[in-house]
Amino acid sequence: TIRDAWAPDGADGFVYSVDWDGKPIVRERVRWPIVEAMGTAYALYTLTGDSQYEAWYQKWWDYCITYLMDYETGSW
Repeated sequence: TIRDAWAPDGADGFVYSVDWDGKPIVRERVRWPIVEAMGTAYALYTLTGDSQYEAWYQKWWDYCITYLMDYETGSW
């Protein structure tokens, strides 16, 4: 769940994996989980109009442009 994976240790970002109890196993933040989460949040917002999904999308996009995008090489 978002509650388990987003900032479970107090630092923003999705941890790589959590155990069945929602505790982080691998705390490394990698790019693909947040990209998939953004796609899902955007799709849910488009389908439902629920502003919570739009807010999550924006929060994660802001995180990506701040911490993940490499503006020198054009990647992330």
